[in-house]
Amino acid sequence: MSIGIAVTLPGAVLLVSDSRRTLPLVPDAPPDDGVEKIRLIGDNLGVIEFGVAYATEVAVTCLSAKLIARPNNFVEALDECISAGWNSFVAALAPDVDRTHRAVRAALVSGGFDAGGIFIAGVLRDFVTPNPTVVRRNLFNFIVLGGEELAAERDFNRRATAAIRRVDRKDADSLHPIGEYMLEAAHETIRYVSRLDTTVGGSTRYAFLTANRPPRTGVVSNK
Repeated sequence: MSIGIAVTLPGAVLLVSDSRRTLPLVPDAPPDDGVEKIRLIGDNLGVIEFGVAYATEVAVTCLSAKLIARPNNFVEALDECISAGWNSFVAALAPDVDRTHRAVRAALVSGGFDAGGIFIAGVLRDFVTPNPTVVRRNLFNFIVLGGEELAAERDFNRRATAAIRRVDRKDADSLHPIGEYMLEAAHETIRYVSRLDTTVGGSTRYAFLTANRPPRTGVVSNK
């Protein structure tokens, strides 16, 4: 499984994920801890892939193509492309696969800038129930996908609230230092989940997307 976190910040979006990929439906398959789950689409948009790689890779390829033709319709394209990826996966799925397994789902957590300004969005497909695209634009909003059984969203909310309280009033409208505090909060939530769920792990990867600047990406040190 995966965990992905997206946060709106002053003039920026932060995307954070783990880097472990497992194959829970393949017996004895070893984990891969070197997976880059954050995919950048130009300088203004990024997505975190979650769940079935077959479906999310189709979705990201679809997104890249659609945004060349419709650069300001990202949210609409997000819903269309995750559906395309999921439908492609379902068409190729063997009939004996357990469709109720928690790993049999695909999602994208995304963020960046469109015609409406800064945004984050999340969309999920599985066999259980339709899940409409969630879009958030207000400052210090966040989306956490993954770690639901371990209350990862509640854990990050607690850490993010503490991060905001650390910021001096004079820096309230600045990306720094709140961006680094939020990155630290997301990293600690991912570490918390990884200690209890072996399908999450590897290094913590991140991307800051800022208007009119190239994205800043990196790996968080565990020191």
